[in-house]
Amino acid sequence: MWWLFFFLLLWFFNQQRSGQTISLDCLGQLKTSDFRAWRAYELSRNVAHRSLGLSISTIKSFNVFLKKNGLVFNDAINILRAPRLK
Repeated sequence: MWWLFFFLLLWFFNQQRSGQTISLDCLGQLKTSDFRAWRAYELSRNVAHRSLGLSISTIKSFNVFLKKNGLVFNDAINILRAPRLK
């Protein structure tokens, strides 16, 4: 199921960057504001807070996986927090 969250994240960033091809290098260049914009977008779609928290956790874990394998690392995602549960 992690791939679904990752796919939605890539789709969102692809839309924000006007169709630019998404690659691992591109993921490494994303800023905190990009991740916050994605979080706001997901909240505007009425995604449950628990689901969004799971998505953020999945993306952070994938980021750690990429770092361990020497592919790419983006420290900006670590600043992002999951929304408070209602």
